[in-house]
Amino acid sequence: MSEAAVLDAGIDTRADLLGLAGLIGACDLIVSIDNSVAHLAASLGMPTWILLPQPPARFPLAARPRGQPLVSLREALTAAVSGDWSSALARLTKDLQALR
Repeated sequence: MSEAAVLDAGIDTRADLLGLAGLIGACDLIVSIDNSVAHLAASLGMPTWILLPQPPARFPLAARPRGQPLVSLREALTAAVSGDWSSALARLTKDLQALR
């Protein structure tokens, strides 16, 4: 697993969806908050972990038409409702180290 971040200053990640998809495709894993990057990565089949502020009742963009969740999406890194991210970030660190 590469530890280097992929960044291309020539790609406008807000206006160039194809360029953003290319950046995502160059990664081994996407770790993100709940935003368009996370949803695009998961829809492209990339391993994607999403940091969420609380357990979602439903994750609408992360489901296939037949209701089957995307295999690449992981919602397990959820912070407590109180907003305490320390346990979620500690788990993220442990899980990332386990990938080595």
